[in-house]
Amino acid sequence: SSKPGNCEKSASFWKAPYESGFLQVVKDSKDLLRDGYAGHTHMDDFRVLSDGSSPFLQIHIAAAISRDHRNDSGFEIGVYDGASGALDDYAIVFLTWSGSGAIPGTVQRQMYDFRQLSGFPSYSPAALETLNRLVISSAMLRARFMDLFSAHSSASSALSANWRS
Repeated sequence: SSKPGNCEKSASFWKAPYESGFLQVVKDSKDLLRDGYAGHTHMDDFRVLSDGSSPFLQIHIAAAISRDHRNDSGFEIGVYDGASGALDDYAIVFLTWSGSGAIPGTVQRQMYDFRQLSGFPSYSPAALETLNRLVISSAMLRARFMDLFSAHSSASSALSANWRS
């Protein structure tokens, strides 16, 4: 069931035992993995996987292109490192629908760019781990991230209905 979440605790991927099996495969393959991608939360989000001593993989969760859950459609433009192929940065673009939602009434608008917004030099496991700690420790920063999400929602109730912990 959907209910308002809590940024102060981390969220898991799946229910046990599926999550533990996935995490074991990822840990066993961490030297081969560069980036992870997921969807289905209808918002821009991330998870950071750590081996206990340091973060080693970020899972980037993209906003939905569909208009489900009363969110505006969105997509991302990724910037990748030419040498390693790692995701260095991304920009979120949302489509605002006017009228009946037909394509001619659609307006694109870029909401934010990760590096520009965060001040981090790249989108990396270490940067996201630091960002996670900052969001947990700062009510003001948490509110800023919640505001970014609600700014692209076409219904104010979408934030509380779809934010999950």
